[in-house]
Amino acid sequence: MQTNNIEYNELIRKLANLSDQVIFLFDLKNNRFIEINPYFEELTGLSKQKFRENPSSILDYVHKEDKEYVLQRFNELKDGEVKKKVEFRFVQPDLSEKWICLSAYILINTADSFVFAGFAEDISTQKEYLNQLLRINSRKNSTMEILSHDLAGPLGTIQSLVSLIEKKEKDRISVEALKYTEMIKETCKRSINLITEFVNQEFIESTMVTTKKDRIELVERIKSIIDYYKVSEQAIQKNFELESSEEKFWLEVDDLKFMQVINNLISNAIKFTKDDGIIRVILEQEKDKFIIKVKDDGVGIPKKFHPYLFDKFTKARRPGLRGEKSIGLGMSIIKTIVEYHNGVIWFESEENKGTTFVIELPHREIRNV
Repeated sequence: MQTNNIEYNELIRKLANLSDQVIFLFDLKNNRFIEINPYFEELTGLSKQKFRENPSSILDYVHKEDKEYVLQRFNELKDGEVKKKVEFRFVQPDLSEKWICLSAYILINTADSFVFAGFAEDISTQKEYLNQLLRINSRKNSTMEILSHDLAGPLGTIQSLVSLIEKKEKDRISVEALKYTEMIKETCKRSINLITEFVNQEFIESTMVTTKKDRIELVERIKSIIDYYKVSEQAIQKNFELESSEEKFWLEVDDLKFMQVINNLISNAIKFTKDDGIIRVILEQEKDKFIIKVKDDGVGIPKKFHPYLFDKFTKARRPGLRGEKSIGLGMSIIKTIVEYHNGVIWFESEENKGTTFVIELPHREIRNV
């Protein structure tokens, strides 16, 4: 039986040596690697022997913006939590960076021994691919909103002008001409509804896909959304601003869903802000929370609608200033997504003075290792 165990251990070691993942065993009590496979050197560009002698020095190669996050996850591992898919950047000796995904599982946790197994892999290619997809998605969302305003706005204007002609020329316009004006109004109405339904359905479908949290840099993400709207400031006739108390904010969120929330709040602000109005996105960090505000100086939300705004198919739904239609689901979905991230959302609004939506997300303090 002993011989079989030795053979199995040797087979496991051979398999680990063939793996394109880093596989290791670490003894936390004695601060030493029990086992680490050769792929470690290929992934990191560093010598295994160096880290056998001084394991904590590996932190010197973790990107400075990610160290706090890695330390927090390490503290949680020490407290007995299994850690899956901890993603961070590793700076190699030649200063090139790799994104690494690390998972750790506790094998032994007694008074005398604390041993965990770890698996790490290079996810740089996947990260770049995902970021490209998210940039495309962000551009698509903003473009759809811009197009919906560029198209629905003029159609609404045509509708209003035709109604004005009918009213002013009602005594001189022929029955046949009235028939044509009704056709124009009806065509405009159907086209506006089609555009609005398409945008609303796209929002609903994109927020209902499978949820996956990743660690993202929020300032860069929101800046890309704002930049797309700024390109069409003249067409939309609104002014966009981004204010941040920090240069960078790192959060663990579902990238697709959460950025859709931000985009939808900006879209709503556009609908209810007059031409040449200002829409601001404000980012702040306090000791234990991140705060995101989307603020406009638009027409505001009537007080009678305040209690119902986040209800499904809410009675608070109303058309935008250019007649944009609402199906009443947007705010309900936004609230659900924010709560999924353990956050809260509320708003402050006064008629003819504007509206501010506030999202608060928890931020954990880092304990000493």
